[in-house]
Amino acid sequence: MSSYPSYDAPQQQGRPLGSGMAITALVLGILALVTFWTAVGGIVLGLIAIILGVVALRRVRRGAAAGRGMAIAGVVLGTIGLLLGLAWAALFIWVFNSSLADCLADAGDDHAQVEKCRNDFQRDLEGG
Repeated sequence: MSSYPSYDAPQQQGRPLGSGMAITALVLGILALVTFWTAVGGIVLGLIAIILGVVALRRVRRGAAAGRGMAIAGVVLGTIGLLLGLAWAALFIWVFNSSLADCLADAGDDHAQVEKCRNDFQRDLEGG
């Protein structure tokens, strides 16, 4: 028999599992906020952050996971990123459509000018 005391590992009974989903929601929410000016950034990442954050909050309420604060932050940041992304996209579409509409209105019945408006608009969309 050993003279050293025996120490058992502490039992983690009742303690919720990890908070991976909440952490992911938070990270994606931050990325959505930082990259809202891109289509993937604000809209897609924001939406995913919101979904993961809500799922993580449900798991926290059931006691199956930890990370309530991170999940809430992920939902909030994801929502802000999504709203900013949608606003940015709406502004982008409005500016391009109004410039095309103005050009077409100025062109009138001149088919060559109408074709030039369409070509200029297409070039602007392609970034060239």
